[in-house]
Amino acid sequence: MAQRSGEGTPRGRGLGARGGADGTATALEELVRTSPVILFRGRMPDLVVTYVTPNVTAILGYAPEQIVGVPGWWLANAHPEDRATLALQAAEGRQRGEPQFEQEHRIRGSDGAY
Repeated sequence: MAQRSGEGTPRGRGLGARGGADGTATALEELVRTSPVILFRGRMPDLVVTYVTPNVTAILGYAPEQIVGVPGWWLANAHPEDRATLALQAAEGRQRGEPQFEQEHRIRGSDGAY
């Protein structure tokens, strides 16, 4: 797993660019940037990733552009032992008409490690 130095705050895009006087947005951006947790958002019908937090690069080694919008990426890179549960939970959510679900599972990094 890559380590981040935590130095500086990204500028120009994202939450910090819209930050208010109290710096709350900048603080949130810093929290996400340095977090050990990656958040994914995807479409329920096909599990295509529509958003991934930028810290995915530091943690897994992928640029967001390598993930977002790529059909099959999510299931293909989920750990083999986690794929069935992920697919089942997504299918059950679709049947119930749920707009989202939450699940923790392992994802293969760009180096091939989980």
